[in-house]
Amino acid sequence: MTLRIKVLKVFDRLIGGSLCILLGFLSSFRCPIRMSVEELRSQVRRILVIRPGGIGDMILLLPVLQILREQFANAQIDMVCERRNAEVLKMTKCKIDKLLLYDTNPAGFILRLLRSRYDVAIDAEQFHNFSAVFAYLSGANVRIGFKINPLRNPIYTHLVNYDVAGFETDQFMKLVEPLGIRSRRVQPVLDNVNKILPASVENQVNLKRAFAVVHPGGNVRQKTWEPARYAELIKQLKSKFGLMTVIAGSKTEKRAESVILKMLSGENDVISVVGKLTLPETAELIRRSAIFIGTDSGLAHLAIATGTRAVVLFGPTDENKWGYTDNTHAIVRKQLPCAPCSMFGYYKPCRDVACLHQIEVDNVLIAVEKVLSREGGKKYEQKKTTS
Repeated sequence: MTLRIKVLKVFDRLIGGSLCILLGFLSSFRCPIRMSVEELRSQVRRILVIRPGGIGDMILLLPVLQILREQFANAQIDMVCERRNAEVLKMTKCKIDKLLLYDTNPAGFILRLLRSRYDVAIDAEQFHNFSAVFAYLSGANVRIGFKINPLRNPIYTHLVNYDVAGFETDQFMKLVEPLGIRSRRVQPVLDNVNKILPASVENQVNLKRAFAVVHPGGNVRQKTWEPARYAELIKQLKSKFGLMTVIAGSKTEKRAESVILKMLSGENDVISVVGKLTLPETAELIRRSAIFIGTDSGLAHLAIATGTRAVVLFGPTDENKWGYTDNTHAIVRKQLPCAPCSMFGYYKPCRDVACLHQIEVDNVLIAVEKVLSREGGKKYEQKKTTS
């Protein structure tokens, strides 16, 4: 999360609620929408989808964008998001006409939004205030949002119930129901990943040999497993499964990377690309791997959306909401009375994040063995370098 996003979140808390109250009051003077779903659908020409948040949120929203494109093939569909998520949208074949990045130039973004006139605004943010303000400023007569935050609710013309314990993609899919689209379970897929890696990585990694991608981080302390355990895990991946390891992540994982590499000094079958790859390049690296291992994060969702086997560690976040369990994906967590405690990106104050730190290396290795031995997906002994 960039400093600018952190500042915008502070302003959201300070003035966002007051803006929502004001705009909600102004909305009460507008005539309510009195038309059938069929009439509404026939008038939709321009749709705005709003999704602040992280990479994982955007990946889980992809089925909504895909079904909107299917149902409104000739409509203009624009997207409000953060700059970090623009690359996610480039990795899908679903066509988005325009991206409006609110964190690059907030003032310019607001002016651009005011000059636009949309028929429908769909706000996929669950709790924060500014996204509802964006929906109002879009000029859309139909504004769809979750019925969670009472300060925002009056802004929307169509409120959708949100299950705080339900799988997140299922909740996002409810947002299209007011448009006459039946909600259904769909797994996000990244179907347009550029199958090219930098020459430096191609030369450094023996891509003809099976390897694991390990992501030793998360964007918050509550999602970080100890580097020492990652180091031991990497040793065991080689001795038990014959896997070399590529450590991946952004520059925020540099500290964890240095600790892990120091503990693995002398090991030949581990390399690091932390901070060296773009998001699409990281997606391609994960796609080529035998298995991805890491905590609940954007890269974990990236792995699942590229069809890669994955073992994901859960601590304070809810695996029923954010996780996948099937033949090629496994979840590791310690069942504690206080977990999960995360909601809308906020965490209960915790001294040691016991729910995550009590996960042992052996717990992860058991899950890895199960996932690699199950049918479905690609067998890791036969992993190819191209699709």
